[in-house]
Amino acid sequence: TELPETASTTPTAPSESKAARALVVGPKTMPLPEGLKSFARAWPIHSVQAPGQVPLVFRPTPGHPTTTLLFCMRAGVRYESAQHWGASHFLEHILMRGTDRYPTLFDLTRRIESLGGRISAYSTRDLTAFWVKLPPGQEPVALEVLTQVLFHPTLAPEFIEAERAIIRQERLRERHNPAAFVSQAIESLLLQPSPLSRHPIGEDGELARMTPEFIRSFLDQYYHRSNLVIAAAGNLSANLPELVRRATDALPDGPPAREADFLLDSPLQGKSVVLHPSASREQVFLGLGWSFPVSSRRELVTWRVVNTLLGAGYTSLLNQCLREQESLTYVCSTALNTYAETGLFKMHMALAERDLEQVLERVQGILDDLAGDRVPDDLFREAAVRHAAGIVLRWEDSLEVARLLGQTFSREGEPFRLDRYLEEVEAVTREEASELARRFLTPNRRRALLHGGSPRLEKLFPEAGIYPTG
Repeated sequence: TELPETASTTPTAPSESKAARALVVGPKTMPLPEGLKSFARAWPIHSVQAPGQVPLVFRPTPGHPTTTLLFCMRAGVRYESAQHWGASHFLEHILMRGTDRYPTLFDLTRRIESLGGRISAYSTRDLTAFWVKLPPGQEPVALEVLTQVLFHPTLAPEFIEAERAIIRQERLRERHNPAAFVSQAIESLLLQPSPLSRHPIGEDGELARMTPEFIRSFLDQYYHRSNLVIAAAGNLSANLPELVRRATDALPDGPPAREADFLLDSPLQGKSVVLHPSASREQVFLGLGWSFPVSSRRELVTWRVVNTLLGAGYTSLLNQCLREQESLTYVCSTALNTYAETGLFKMHMALAERDLEQVLERVQGILDDLAGDRVPDDLFREAAVRHAAGIVLRWEDSLEVARLLGQTFSREGEPFRLDRYLEEVEAVTREEASELARRFLTPNRRRALLHGGSPRLEKLFPEAGIYPTG
């Protein structure tokens, strides 16, 4: 989650991977392009973490055409009690419906859009973020609007009722988007029985709880300076730290959010294969996932390079095999997310039902090659370069930089340092990646979700659990 990556991927075909076994010689590490490293050194990250103040992490880029400010709040199903399930996501929606100074969503967004800017928000399982992107020199406006949104909402009953209906539509849209559904569902299966496995939106019963009093109570419990991180990027004013201090001096205090500490009971827990019936009889949406502990920073960075090797770009192993060589799928997407010390590696793809067994065999062959240290060293080092370049490319967008800074500090408690991160990527070795794959990307740790309507699926997997369709 700190550095989410989702990209087309493909594994090497069995015939090619065998031939590749003679190509494993090479340096254990290879320098990244000097241009990437010099860029990282030229644009340092700054942070202000004065006692009693809201942490501020920022990266100025003089001459950039935009400025982004992001308020990142530690909130989500990672912290929600059983009674509060879905409240963080609901707040993301309702807080922008009206504030003391801006009575409606129209009034609020007009304040930003009339200046040529944008305002929006997003939720994950462990944080909620609100951001404003504006032309340079407008930080006071961004800070004023964001503090209004987070700390002075009206929570009008009619807005709550309207947003309840909108969130139901959001949930239905995901249900009818197989790629989005499979990605979310396989992650939930991997996280069971942790409360993190709950869908951030909640179910109908949770939505019904969202009254003004309920939401106000949750807001007072979680939305205060102890859970807030502010990130900024772009063409920033020189006095940004002082502007932030003045804007946040009056924010409420409270204890830091604590992780939910109960376990969930699910009939699908322990099922290695889960079927989700759909109307499509020809095409199957396949989600595969593995969970594993992340015991060190070095392991985390190694996993990110592994994710790139398998799934980022046309030279990824999965894309090369499943699409380019065998035309088994249009796209295969992978993602790596981490929550505290738990890592999740996911892949999903759409394919013809008749090719399912062949695809599973090809994927396992690629993972076996990785675990057996049979991936050519040059391909591995190129994956490290692609990963590093992908992070640097995010620097072109002030919003992407603010997201990276805010999410990293919220989750890790320290600023993201691009120059140090590139050094960590440069130090990753193929041998370490193979060892992680050997220990954790194994068939007995894999969970599979099949979204399709072919009756043959139940014959292929008679012991599969059935994912609820409601």
